[in-house]
Amino acid sequence: EEAKAIFMNLRLPPTVRKRAYAALNRAPDGCRIFSLENLTWEWTLPEPAVLHAESQGYALGDTDLYATSWCTSGFPFYIFDVDRRRKPSITQDYATEAVKELYSQGFF
Repeated sequence: EEAKAIFMNLRLPPTVRKRAYAALNRAPDGCRIFSLENLTWEWTLPEPAVLHAESQGYALGDTDLYATSWCTSGFPFYIFDVDRRRKPSITQDYATEAVKELYSQGFF
């Protein structure tokens, strides 16, 4: 609840996601989350996220690549900002609809 930054460089099993996402929702305003998971597609909590994607393109499948120890040419990560003053932009319904839309366009 006092974090300035959270690094989530792992894929979470479905059984752990709800607890992890609830913890992210308790992060303080101004905290930045650097995530291997695209939370705009994966949000599973019934309550909206207090997180906001740094890039609106994340919902469309855009990614930002960052050099890692396992992939020096860059691996996709997503950055989110915690800001409770803004209207929620990541919800369970939005995640479901975004993935349906991407499937209909042959993205996956």
